[in-house]
Amino acid sequence: MLRSTSSTQAVITTSVGEAEFYAQIRACIEGVFCRNLLDFYGHTVQIVLENDASASRGIMARLGASKRTKHIRPKLFW
Repeated sequence: MLRSTSSTQAVITTSVGEAEFYAQIRACIEGVFCRNLLDFYGHTVQIVLENDASASRGIMARLGASKRTKHIRPKLFW
């Protein structure tokens, strides 16, 4: 069975790159949840997150906040 869902973004962003970053974080969270749920039931899976947005990839590659990303919520830099 194949199922899809959609949701709206709960955070107001100041740039497209920031919106892409929040979406990528949300995808990571949901992927880890699904992997842990399947692991609980005895299935081993590997989650691969692919992204074509260069702005969010740049933010994800940084270690901590910088001058350009100081307005992003610090708890998302995990």
